[in-house]
Amino acid sequence: MDKDLLILSIMIGSALPLYVIAYLIKVKKRLTLIAGFNPALVADPEGMAHWVGSFCFLIASAVLLMAAGTTSCPSIRCTWRWAACY
Repeated sequence: MDKDLLILSIMIGSALPLYVIAYLIKVKKRLTLIAGFNPALVADPEGMAHWVGSFCFLIASAVLLMAAGTTSCPSIRCTWRWAACY
């Protein structure tokens, strides 16, 4: 298997569950997916669901952008001497 394809599939595979979690929290309001969520301590559960879901969506989008950048521009992959280049 090509190394670029392996990296791309791993990064996409890690972004997809984040998109699912973001959808479940933000749209479906499944607040039980948030670790340590206590409804008694939250003044606005709807706002918290919106904020946490949006943040998960942004993290998943950043992972996909990194996947696209890593596979489309291999010359920038290893610019540091200490990095484990393959």
